[in-house]
Amino acid sequence: MLRITKVSFLIIILVCSFSAYSISWTSYGDSAETVLPLNVLTIIENNEHSLWDEFAMLSLIPYVVFHENNAVYVSPIVYDCNNLPTQYLLEDWLNYCSQYGGLDTLLTVGNISHIHSMPANHVISFKLEDPLTFSLDVAEKLWTYSDEAVIALINEIAFNDSSSEIMFSGSLTSPVLETEFDTPVTDLASFTIDRIDGYPGCHLSVDSGDAFSIVEVLMRTKLGNVEQLFLEWLPHVGIKNDTFFIFVPGISVSAAIKTYPKSSSHVKVTYFPGKIHYILVNSSPSYIHATLKWSGENTSLKLYLISPDGYIYSSSSEVSEGLHVLKAVGVKTGKWALVVVKTSNYGIANYTIEVSIGNHQRQLGCMLETAANAAVLASKLHAPLILADINSSRIIDELRRLHVEKVYLLGINDDRVVQFHEWLINSGFIVEVLSSLKSIREMLGASGCTMFSYFENPSEFAPAALISAFHNFTVLALGSSHCEEHDDIYYIAKMIWGWLLHSSDTYHGHKELICPYPSYEISSLWMTKLYDKTVEMLIDRLGFEVRKVIISSSRYDITAALDRSLAGSLIVGRMIGLDHISRTVFISRNMLSRFIATLNMRNMISATFTTYAKINWSEGSPKIEYTPDSLKTLIERSCYELEAHTHLPNIVSSLENGSCMWIYLGHGMGGSGFGFFKPDVWRGYEKGGSVENPDANFDGFVDSSDNEEHYYYCSIYDFNASIGNLHSMVFISYGCVSGAWEVPTIFLQHGASAIMASVTTAYAFFADKVIYAMVKYMVIGKKFGEAFRYVIREYCAVYGKKMSGFVYTSWYILMGDIDLTLYPRGYSSCKPVLLSEVYDTEKPRILQFSYRVITENNSLQITVKATDNKGIKTVVMYYSFDNSSWNKVEMQFIGNSTYTCTIKLNNARTVYIYVEAVDFFLNVERTAVKEIHLESAYNLQLILVILFLPCIAILVAVIVYRKCLCKVS
Repeated sequence: MLRITKVSFLIIILVCSFSAYSISWTSYGDSAETVLPLNVLTIIENNEHSLWDEFAMLSLIPYVVFHENNAVYVSPIVYDCNNLPTQYLLEDWLNYCSQYGGLDTLLTVGNISHIHSMPANHVISFKLEDPLTFSLDVAEKLWTYSDEAVIALINEIAFNDSSSEIMFSGSLTSPVLETEFDTPVTDLASFTIDRIDGYPGCHLSVDSGDAFSIVEVLMRTKLGNVEQLFLEWLPHVGIKNDTFFIFVPGISVSAAIKTYPKSSSHVKVTYFPGKIHYILVNSSPSYIHATLKWSGENTSLKLYLISPDGYIYSSSSEVSEGLHVLKAVGVKTGKWALVVVKTSNYGIANYTIEVSIGNHQRQLGCMLETAANAAVLASKLHAPLILADINSSRIIDELRRLHVEKVYLLGINDDRVVQFHEWLINSGFIVEVLSSLKSIREMLGASGCTMFSYFENPSEFAPAALISAFHNFTVLALGSSHCEEHDDIYYIAKMIWGWLLHSSDTYHGHKELICPYPSYEISSLWMTKLYDKTVEMLIDRLGFEVRKVIISSSRYDITAALDRSLAGSLIVGRMIGLDHISRTVFISRNMLSRFIATLNMRNMISATFTTYAKINWSEGSPKIEYTPDSLKTLIERSCYELEAHTHLPNIVSSLENGSCMWIYLGHGMGGSGFGFFKPDVWRGYEKGGSVENPDANFDGFVDSSDNEEHYYYCSIYDFNASIGNLHSMVFISYGCVSGAWEVPTIFLQHGASAIMASVTTAYAFFADKVIYAMVKYMVIGKKFGEAFRYVIREYCAVYGKKMSGFVYTSWYILMGDIDLTLYPRGYSSCKPVLLSEVYDTEKPRILQFSYRVITENNSLQITVKATDNKGIKTVVMYYSFDNSSWNKVEMQFIGNSTYTCTIKLNNARTVYIYVEAVDFFLNVERTAVKEIHLESAYNLQLILVILFLPCIAILVAVIVYRKCLCKVS
């Protein structure tokens, strides 16, 4: 669904008369690390009753996703489930490994019951246990040596939750009230909607006949705690002819109907009876859970939660007949209102509302931050991670077994750090304490961060740690800071997303769809405020200006408003998924896409053109074109071939043939599907047009949806049933709301690696420019994050300190890894590295072992030649004189794999010696003991001297004789 109207067309022309926001290309901190695949697969049992499985993932991350020797080694981690994205990822990874002898190592955690038939050369299994026991088991079973280790302080007490309960009850007996009236014939009709006591719910519908109409509803509030909210006005609804809103005390409502051409409108206002119950929230961040139950024949009720600022924060969903549930998280301090509304016309409803109010434990957020960042640091150091909650002697024993010298102790805002630090120091270790995000960030040296929320699902910290380990980013939990101002970020993002929904656009008559509408008023004030608060929080907590941000969250937990507020100023990407399980698969695919995509992809781009611009826009000189023709030329001039199709079977066939990207230019249908065209052509055309001349009405815009003979709607569910494994294809959509609801989820399920789409209504012509520019930068090999940042700065509103003057507030977001590039740039099919090549299990080789007695200083010189595939750590010679105690001396390296040392003999008659070579993984090779009888050696030397002296005398006599002969002659 793509929005274009006569009014918006005028706005577009006015905006396009200004030059584009001028920005220079800046590359932010490109990593010089090489990405290498590791021939490993890790499968973890999904435990829904604890976080043990997430902590298990953290313990394994430093072993299977790590940095070493200027390279980052990656391998997939998945939960044990049989969902589609997991199946497709495993299919791709196993096929890739099969080119090089198959899967080498399989790591399993817990009871694996859903994933079967995973043949591997080596299988290592772990029992799912408490975090401390499990992390120590991993260290003992997988690690043989490390001079460094990371300890993270965790505390299961942080999971303890406290809440207060409130009960409300009442009866709703009044009927629904209706009032109707007609406006005069005009292009702008304004009126006030009066509030009626006992009727908090209001429904407004407008019928303007054949005229195009826009309804805008403004709600003015005088609540004392509103911070000049839109200069004291709150938009709840707009740009739709069918609206619902809630009255609360202190709010007045006015409406305006804009019609084109001038017209009379029939207005119907319906009032729904209800009651308001107030809740006082004393701390932030908090949550509110409410259960609404009622009885009464032919009655129906709904529950709404109104924020202190006077907008709908959450509404109830039906569980069963007579039972609704409302859940709200990230709630801030203030006076909240629960509004129960009777939506049925008649009948008496008796209801009860059971309310639970609790705190999101900040200490829980700090603990999850601690654990996640510890995994990232251990990945950077390539060192074992131990998750500790008590002073256990087993920790010390394991550190000593690994020959650990230095321990990094992490505990964000944790008072136990002092105690653990003293304990480790007294045990003989060098300890560096990292007790704040700032100190962790300084240690990591990262240029970016990953944000997650634990409000809806605490398990989100694990996938956030995984993608952060890959990028070496700091992990940050919203709601863990002890500064309440930082809580506003989550709250404002939720608030803005709520406005977008309540001002949703039902253009094209899709009144059953929710099409978020990006009003300029929202953008002009609150998106800038959201940006400022987020950047201030990042500087405050991390100590520097972050340049890259990854949001690891559902689009509706940390809402997409946060992505959009930062886009253009920062490089921003999002790891999506319905839950932490699918998000982990999406992250694993993104880490591996540069390898597994080489099995199926070609230098081919698929495109579908059914709604698009057909005029060229001049912006200075030379003229820049944003049409299918210019896009086709751009692609074909690069190293790609273009396949353009409009009919579903042909599109599916093209995708299955190895397209690295699908570009969709058409209506987004409110995020419900796609608009296609048959029979298959390279671009759709309007009624009366043709492929060659598609713009039948000559307005510069082709909308083939008016060609009912050929145009058809394909729901996302039908599309889902038509496609298979997309093998890390990229999807770019032009249509309205394609970035929200089910569309990105469907592409994630089928193995797409990146998606760029709008989560709100989009505008024609601007959308053409956005898509064209993104493709332009992708086909020349720019990283997705940088390309997306530049596109937003070039064609859309930017909410940084130097906010651009664009009226158009496109809400395109990037879902996928910011460092990915379009196939084939940066992609390679290389042999996966075996664990045995990284974690050395081979002993050193001692090629030569010799000795020499030096009589001049009564010493013994030993020479050894030793090699190892990963390098020699030490070569030590052990010796004993005359069966006395053993001594040792470290041999000196003199080059060419040769080591030497010299010992004084101290008049010993017999010496016993052997040599021990140790590599960096503490693999040891020893020689046999050599017994040297020094008395025999001395006697042999004496005999040689006695035999040698006559020879010298004879030689001297010969020389003298020859000299005498010379004189006589």
